[in-house]
Amino acid sequence: MGMVFGLIATYYLAKGRRRGFLFGIIGGFGWATFGFLTGSAAGVLANLAFIAFNCHGFFRWTRKREEQQAAQPTNAPEKNNVRVLNRGNASG
Repeated sequence: MGMVFGLIATYYLAKGRRRGFLFGIIGGFGWATFGFLTGSAAGVLANLAFIAFNCHGFFRWTRKREEQQAAQPTNAPEKNNVRVLNRGNASG
């Protein structure tokens, strides 16, 4: 389970999709469980760190996206279309 979700996470992150972090978190829990069942304290600790990194990446990406949406005016595309039409009329 951990390897499958880890590969899916890599695929989505390479495509620039935020959901890759969610798959990484699930994969990390799978590997941490495997580490626990096999008695590997290092495996558990390492995967808990990977889970924390994925959570940090997900929330950072979400915060950045919200800031970008807040910075954009809601009627910006309409203004741009008006300018293009005005330029076209003035030069034609």
